[in-house]
Amino acid sequence: MAEKNNGRSARARCPGSPVGEGPALEWYQRSIREYFVIGVWFSVFLAGFVSLALWGFEWIYVWWMWAIVVSPIPLYSLVGRAKGFSAGAEWFAVRSETYVRLYELSEVAVHGTAGSWNLELKDKHDGWAQVSLREVQYNRDLWDLVYNGIVYSVANGASAGTQTRNVLHLLP
Repeated sequence: MAEKNNGRSARARCPGSPVGEGPALEWYQRSIREYFVIGVWFSVFLAGFVSLALWGFEWIYVWWMWAIVVSPIPLYSLVGRAKGFSAGAEWFAVRSETYVRLYELSEVAVHGTAGSWNLELKDKHDGWAQVSLREVQYNRDLWDLVYNGIVYSVANGASAGTQTRNVLHLLP
Protein backbone atom coordinates (compact mmCIF):
# COMPACT_ATOMS: atom_id res chain seq x y z
CA MET A 1 0.00 0.00 0.00
CA ALA A 2 0.99 3.59 -0.40
CA GLU A 3 2.61 5.49 2.40
CA LYS A 4 0.50 8.47 3.34
CA ASN A 5 0.72 10.93 6.20
CA ASN A 6 1.54 8.23 8.74
CA GLY A 7 4.53 6.98 6.72
CA ARG A 8 7.70 8.19 8.43
CA SER A 9 10.05 8.10 5.45
CA ALA A 10 7.49 9.13 2.84
CA ARG A 11 7.19 12.71 4.07
CA ALA A 12 10.92 13.28 3.76
CA ARG A 13 10.81 12.53 0.02
CA CYS A 14 7.87 14.84 -0.70
CA PRO A 15 8.25 18.54 -1.48
CA GLY A 16 7.82 20.81 1.49
CA SER A 17 5.60 23.86 1.71
CA PRO A 18 6.56 26.62 -0.73
CA VAL A 19 7.84 29.84 0.81
CA GLY A 20 4.96 32.10 1.77
CA GLU A 21 2.33 29.35 1.47
CA GLY A 22 0.43 27.40 4.10
CA PRO A 23 1.49 24.02 5.46
CA ALA A 24 1.36 20.75 3.52
CA LEU A 25 -1.97 19.16 4.39
CA GLU A 26 -1.58 15.97 2.35
CA TRP A 27 1.23 14.15 0.57
CA TYR A 28 1.81 10.92 -1.25
CA GLN A 29 4.81 8.71 -1.93
CA ARG A 30 4.56 5.16 -3.17
CA SER A 31 6.42 2.74 -0.92
CA ILE A 32 9.58 1.05 -2.15
CA ARG A 33 7.89 -2.26 -1.33
CA GLU A 34 5.27 -1.58 -4.03
CA TYR A 35 7.97 -1.04 -6.63
CA PHE A 36 9.78 -4.18 -5.44
CA VAL A 37 6.60 -6.24 -5.96
CA ILE A 38 6.13 -4.69 -9.42
CA GLY A 39 9.73 -5.71 -10.23
CA VAL A 40 9.09 -9.29 -9.07
CA TRP A 41 5.95 -9.55 -11.22
CA PHE A 42 7.79 -8.11 -14.21
CA SER A 43 10.57 -10.68 -13.69
CA VAL A 44 8.01 -13.50 -13.59
CA PHE A 45 6.47 -12.19 -16.81
CA LEU A 46 9.91 -11.92 -18.39
CA ALA A 47 10.79 -15.50 -17.36
CA GLY A 48 7.56 -16.74 -18.94
CA PHE A 49 8.25 -14.78 -22.11
CA VAL A 50 11.80 -16.12 -22.38
CA SER A 51 10.57 -19.67 -21.80
CA LEU A 52 7.99 -19.32 -24.58
CA ALA A 53 10.40 -17.60 -26.95
CA LEU A 54 13.07 -20.29 -26.49
CA TRP A 55 10.56 -23.17 -26.43
CA GLY A 56 11.59 -24.48 -23.04
CA PHE A 57 13.47 -23.97 -19.83
CA GLU A 58 17.03 -24.56 -21.05
CA TRP A 59 17.78 -20.91 -20.36
CA ILE A 60 17.75 -21.52 -16.60
CA TYR A 61 21.22 -23.10 -16.89
CA VAL A 62 22.72 -19.90 -18.36
CA TRP A 63 23.81 -17.43 -15.68
CA TRP A 64 23.51 -14.27 -17.80
CA MET A 65 19.91 -15.08 -18.67
CA TRP A 66 19.15 -15.06 -14.94
CA ALA A 67 20.80 -11.65 -14.70
CA ILE A 68 18.45 -10.35 -17.41
CA VAL A 69 15.35 -11.95 -15.90
CA VAL A 70 15.90 -10.66 -12.34
CA SER A 71 17.23 -7.22 -13.34
CA PRO A 72 13.78 -5.55 -13.10
CA ILE A 73 13.70 -6.14 -9.33
CA PRO A 74 16.55 -3.76 -8.37
CA LEU A 75 15.67 -1.37 -11.20
CA TYR A 76 12.10 -0.93 -9.98
CA SER A 77 13.35 -0.63 -6.40
CA LEU A 78 15.54 2.30 -7.49
CA VAL A 79 12.57 3.92 -9.24
CA GLY A 80 10.72 3.64 -5.93
CA ARG A 81 13.16 6.13 -4.41
CA ALA A 82 11.67 8.90 -6.57
CA LYS A 83 10.09 11.80 -4.76
CA GLY A 84 6.38 12.10 -4.13
CA PHE A 85 4.18 15.15 -4.16
CA SER A 86 2.29 17.26 -1.65
CA ALA A 87 -0.56 19.75 -1.46
CA GLY A 88 -1.74 22.51 0.81
CA ALA A 89 -5.03 24.33 0.89
CA GLU A 90 -4.13 26.44 -2.16
CA TRP A 91 -1.03 24.83 -3.72
CA PHE A 92 0.22 21.56 -5.23
CA ALA A 93 3.92 20.65 -5.59
CA VAL A 94 5.58 17.83 -7.50
CA ARG A 95 9.10 19.18 -7.04
CA SER A 96 10.61 21.50 -4.46
CA GLU A 97 11.59 24.02 -7.14
CA THR A 98 8.13 24.69 -8.55
CA TYR A 99 4.50 24.48 -7.53
CA VAL A 100 1.10 25.56 -8.82
CA ARG A 101 -1.50 27.66 -7.07
CA LEU A 102 -4.62 25.50 -7.37
CA TYR A 103 -7.16 28.31 -7.39
CA GLU A 104 -5.24 30.37 -9.97
CA LEU A 105 -4.79 27.77 -12.72
CA SER A 106 -4.67 29.03 -16.30
CA GLU A 107 -4.56 25.64 -18.02
CA VAL A 108 -5.58 22.11 -17.09
CA ALA A 109 -4.74 19.25 -19.44
CA VAL A 110 -4.93 15.48 -19.41
CA HIS A 111 -2.68 13.57 -21.82
CA GLY A 112 -2.23 9.87 -22.50
CA THR A 113 -4.59 6.94 -22.76
CA ALA A 114 -7.07 5.28 -20.43
CA GLY A 115 -5.19 3.80 -17.47
CA SER A 116 -2.13 6.01 -17.97
CA TRP A 117 -3.42 9.57 -17.93
CA ASN A 118 -1.03 12.39 -17.04
CA LEU A 119 -2.39 15.53 -15.41
CA GLU A 120 -0.70 18.79 -16.37
CA LEU A 121 -1.41 21.99 -14.45
CA LYS A 122 -0.23 25.52 -15.25
CA ASP A 123 -1.02 28.59 -13.17
CA LYS A 124 -1.03 32.34 -13.82
CA HIS A 125 2.35 32.74 -12.11
CA ASP A 126 4.23 30.39 -14.49
CA GLY A 127 3.99 27.50 -12.06
CA TRP A 128 3.82 24.08 -13.68
CA ALA A 129 3.22 20.52 -12.48
CA GLN A 130 2.77 17.22 -14.27
CA VAL A 131 1.88 14.00 -12.49
CA SER A 132 0.26 10.64 -13.16
CA LEU A 133 -3.47 11.05 -12.61
CA ARG A 134 -3.69 7.58 -11.09
CA GLU A 135 -0.99 8.32 -8.53
CA VAL A 136 -2.48 11.65 -7.42
CA GLN A 137 -5.82 9.85 -6.94
CA TYR A 138 -4.30 7.18 -4.63
CA ASN A 139 -4.51 9.58 -1.71
CA ARG A 140 -8.17 10.58 -1.70
CA ASP A 141 -7.70 13.61 0.55
CA LEU A 142 -4.88 14.95 -1.63
CA TRP A 143 -6.98 14.40 -4.75
CA ASP A 144 -9.87 16.30 -3.14
CA LEU A 145 -7.60 19.32 -2.60
CA VAL A 146 -6.30 19.23 -6.18
CA TYR A 147 -9.67 18.50 -7.79
CA ASN A 148 -11.43 21.32 -5.94
CA GLY A 149 -8.80 23.76 -7.24
CA ILE A 150 -9.22 22.39 -10.77
CA VAL A 151 -13.03 22.74 -10.67
CA TYR A 152 -12.81 26.28 -9.30
CA SER A 153 -10.21 27.36 -11.85
CA VAL A 154 -12.05 25.86 -14.84
CA ALA A 155 -15.30 27.48 -13.69
CA ASN A 156 -13.41 30.81 -13.58
CA GLY A 157 -11.85 30.64 -17.03
CA ALA A 158 -8.95 28.17 -16.99
CA SER A 159 -8.63 26.40 -20.31
CA ALA A 160 -9.48 22.70 -20.38
CA GLY A 161 -9.97 20.68 -23.57
CA THR A 162 -12.79 18.27 -24.29
CA GLN A 163 -10.70 15.23 -23.36
CA THR A 164 -9.70 16.85 -20.07
CA ARG A 165 -13.30 17.70 -19.24
CA ASN A 166 -14.43 14.15 -20.03
CA VAL A 167 -11.67 12.41 -18.05
CA LEU A 168 -12.04 14.67 -15.01
CA HIS A 169 -15.86 14.81 -15.27
CA LEU A 170 -15.95 18.57 -15.50
CA LEU A 171 -19.05 20.36 -16.74
CA PRO A 172 -18.76 21.85 -20.25
